[in-house]
Amino acid sequence: MTRRPSTRAILEAAHAKCERCPSTRNLTINHRIQLARGGTNDASNLEILCEEDHKKRHGIDKKKRDFR
Repeated sequence: MTRRPSTRAILEAAHAKCERCPSTRNLTINHRIQLARGGTNDASNLEILCEEDHKKRHGIDKKKRDFR
């Protein structure tokens, strides 16, 4: 199993902002390919997303608060 890079290293690589928009608030680490679908904890499979883009990435409708 690949060891996950430190949160600090991931944030520094993303310049401490969302990788989809310029937001620097409510950031989270997301797996591009989910672990359950064969993804890894390798830095190349991790991305920094703000809360809104994280919801969009997973298809969560903000108003309905459910999956599309």
